[in-house]
Order: sequence, then C-alpha cells, then structure tokens
Amino acid sequence: NNNKSEESTDTQAPEMIITITITDTEDSELPENQLEAVFKKFDNLRKAHKDFLEFLLMVRTDLVTKSESLKKMKLCASSSRNDKSYASFQLLMLSQYKQRMNKFAKVS
Repeated sequence: NNNKSEESTDTQAPEMIITITITDTEDSELPENQLEAVFKKFDNLRKAHKDFLEFLLMVRTDLVTKSESLKKMKLCASSSRNDKSYASFQLLMLSQYKQRMNKFAKVS
C-alpha cells in the first residue's frame, strides 16, 4: 500500500507557460493622412467605410426613435403594468446598446 501512495505523489503535471497580451485599441488611431492613403489605395474599402458610417447613423436614429416611443409607453397612464415593465426593460437594453456603439465609435 505504501508503494502505491508514493507512486501517485511522484507524478506531476507538466509545467505550462501562459502568455497574455493586452492591447489598447483606443491609443492606436491612424492619423487622418494615413487613413486617407489607405482609402486612396483601396477604393472599395472607402466605399464600404462610407456605407458603414451611413448604417451607423441609421441605427442611431432608430435607437432614438425606439427609445422615445418606449419612454412614452412607460409614462402613459393607460399602459398596463406589463407594458411599463416591458418598456423599462427595453429601455435598459437600448441604453446598453447605445453605450456599446459609443465605445465602438471611439475605437473606429
């Protein structure tokens, strides 16, 4: 019996090295002239970037519209308790979505 317990303590897991790389995307902005140089070289990228910015504008407009509608539902005296709870929850979710978009806008 003693030999078995000695054998189990002799086995060790191999040593592992874990490397963690931290990047800060907010500090890695390209100067305007470098971004423009990239756009000159890749016209499709310029068009895609323009389309994406238009898409972001549409999403922001939609978020404002939905938020206003939900605020009215939440404050309306004739809204049921379920409707008010639903509106509150949706407003919370839209608020979080807006925050994510703002962070994304800072990075991009």
